Amino acid sequence: MNYLLKKYGVFLLLMLLLNSCKKQPKLITTYYDENNQTKKEEYYIVEKDGGIREGAYVSYHTNGAKKEERNYKNDELNGAYKIYENNSVLVEEAMYKNNKLNGIRKLYTEDGNVAIEETYKDGLYNGKYKSYFKNK
Repeated sequence: MNYLLKKYGVFLLLMLLLNSCKKQPKLITTYYDENNQTKKEEYYIVEKDGGIREGAYVSYHTNGAKKEERNYKNDELNGAYKIYENNSVLVEEAMYKNNKLNGIRKLYTEDGNVAIEETYKDGLYNGKYKSYFKNK
């Protein structure tokens, strides 16, 4: 009886260990151009039925400038989301929660000034809308 408990106990422990190792996040791919500059860093994934996105995702314009930043949690957008022009000027930033806009979304002018601020809750427009104009 003691032998069977040891044998199956070791088997169960080994299965739990293998299963927990399988779910560790790992970086999928980083793409480089011919000058060895980073072009795109893909998100982390946790393997589960083909994989789910988890963690940071960053992509780059062809000139090497940052293009986009976003974060995933359980395959849904969560946290800061930013888009940049090819000259590294921020164009848009927003916050997401469970794949829905949640909080303030800002749109910027070409010179980096805030043009529009909108407020969202659970993906729906909710609250103040501000629009800024340049003085002449």
